[in-house]
Amino acid sequence: MKTERKVDARQIELPMYVRVLEEIGKPIVFNICMLGAVLGLTELISETSVEKVLTRRIPSGFLDINRKALKLGMALVQESVAA
Repeated sequence: MKTERKVDARQIELPMYVRVLEEIGKPIVFNICMLGAVLGLTELISETSVEKVLTRRIPSGFLDINRKALKLGMALVQESVAA
């Protein structure tokens, strides 16, 4: 019996960490930026749904930078797709 490997994957390189530092200045929101990239690639969950969860789970003083990180991740995907 012969075993075959099937890979159904797509690899996209995004300068996420660098852009988070340049545009937001706080690496702690890198995970939210990554979430934005996943949303931009898969569209499994709506941005509105994620923002509702962020509003409920993140202290108000950190909400704006997390929203910015989410949008940055989505924008990075759009930039890579357009290139």
